[in-house]
Amino acid sequence: MRMHRRPHYGQRLLVKALSSSMSTGSKFLTRLKESYRKRTTLMGNFFLAMKSATVPAIRSFRLVTRKRRQDDVISQDRGDKSPTYIVGDTGSTSSIAKSGANPAHPECAGDAHEGLPEERPRDSLKRKASTTEDIQSKMLPPAKRAATENFSDLCREGSLDLKTPPVEIPSMEIPPMETPPVETPPVEIPPVEMPNFWSHGNNLSPEQLFILRSTGEAGMLDDDIIGMAQELLQHQFEGFDGLQPPAVLLVPGYCVLQNAVQIHYDEERVHWLTTCFKNDQILVADSINTRKLSPSIRQQIINMYGVVVDEPLKHLSFLNVDQQKNCYDCGVFATAFAYEFLADGGDPTAQFQHQEIRAHLLSCLKNGRITAFPKKVRK
Repeated sequence: MRMHRRPHYGQRLLVKALSSSMSTGSKFLTRLKESYRKRTTLMGNFFLAMKSATVPAIRSFRLVTRKRRQDDVISQDRGDKSPTYIVGDTGSTSSIAKSGANPAHPECAGDAHEGLPEERPRDSLKRKASTTEDIQSKMLPPAKRAATENFSDLCREGSLDLKTPPVEIPSMEIPPMETPPVETPPVEIPPVEMPNFWSHGNNLSPEQLFILRSTGEAGMLDDDIIGMAQELLQHQFEGFDGLQPPAVLLVPGYCVLQNAVQIHYDEERVHWLTTCFKNDQILVADSINTRKLSPSIRQQIINMYGVVVDEPLKHLSFLNVDQQKNCYDCGVFATAFAYEFLADGGDPTAQFQHQEIRAHLLSCLKNGRITAFPKKVRK
């Protein structure tokens, strides 16, 4: 047998086998991570779709219920006496009505079901609802009720005539009275301060308060909270475009025409980030700064800045901003970056106090004004 004369031939074979196994294992782990990421994205989209379909249904149901209650209160206040007809039972009584038997007769009483009244109306399909006069007569004492019923019977039979002969009133001509004109001094109405819609947290629902006070995946800010923060910033600062709801950015027809600030939602990463257009340059502030934008964010930037900049993706500049330490504070950081872009002398690259910025955003939404987020003191 001829032996190999190369030195360390077995070690080389072992190294090759180990390298091939490691490459195969790394490919398997990469595929496993991609499948897990896709599954997470699908679950997130599913829950967002369920929420977007459930919340309008609940709101419309509440509005319809409130409207019905108001209509009932108005009808009771007017004292409507018009008779209404309701559909009655169509069970055992319908069979009795068809047969022509009288349920009040003693021979038919034995065949009637237990729990049913002895006297039922022949027309079981339509019953006249009780009016306000019937309810008031039932509340009278027995003696007064009997007297009232006798009085109404006499009036119905015609034995009691309550008609009174008409009285002729002579016509009198009253001369018109001339009243001198009275000059009333103008009344100065003091200016009334309109109440602040955002005060005392009236704009926050219990679900949004729960999100702002939670940690973990439950503390991820939704579109409504980001929309409220951007609306406050839009009222506070002038001269900037953008600050639109995230869903508007997906429409190709939307674009800005001047300096702008916008908070974007990344569907692929389930993440919030902020962009700003100043001095013919697009600045990107991302609290998870990977410097790689997903296809949805790229399309949003093209739709938004395609008019003010030619080829917006070539004019991007990633800032070295403060990075989040968890997986749910991206919306809070995006709001803080937007405020620093808008404020005079703001610094988006500042370091924030991570334990206080979420509580600060909650107090700002309650007070109806976004203020500077707490920062670390630079030594």
